[in-house]
Amino acid sequence: MFLGVSVPTTITVIKSVRWHFSFPIIFCLLLGMGCGYQLGGEGFGPSPDIRSIAIPTFTNETYEAGIETVVTNALLAELIKDRRIKVVGKDKADAIMEGTVKSFSILSVAYDPTGMVLEYRTWVALDVILKRNKRGEVLWSKRGLVESHVYRVSSDVLLTEAEKERAIQKIAEELAGRIRRRLFEGF
Repeated sequence: MFLGVSVPTTITVIKSVRWHFSFPIIFCLLLGMGCGYQLGGEGFGPSPDIRSIAIPTFTNETYEAGIETVVTNALLAELIKDRRIKVVGKDKADAIMEGTVKSFSILSVAYDPTGMVLEYRTWVALDVILKRNKRGEVLWSKRGLVESHVYRVSSDVLLTEAEKERAIQKIAEELAGRIRRRLFEGF
């Protein structure tokens, strides 16, 4: 007798409590593995017949020189790092991803007491389309992907420009990650 309860009853209660705590975990694991079901989204997933992709330099419809190269390079780096699909030249690719930098804007968001700008927020908007290389069939597209980033202003113009370039790089990396996730996972 332990605290007024017999030992066999205590062991039965402990086993029962352990089962109640482990059942939800086991259920979730089985649910996640079972029957080939997956959460649907707008991505096409790694289609068996699309094993390689080409990403030519995006088109730039803004006045920000070179932004298309920054965005394209960030996307190339993201897909190469992901390794679910091989990045190759246009002549060897099963599919081609084309994109357009639709807009780039900067807006002041923070001021000092004298009214001088302390921070800017910059936005970039993209349209992206993935087509089958030979037939031109659209496999996936997303319009109006937008990302923004805040950067600090300095009295040194070169330092402020460097901060803007870092903000653009950060935006490009965020957009590349979003494109990869939407492309393969639908999110």
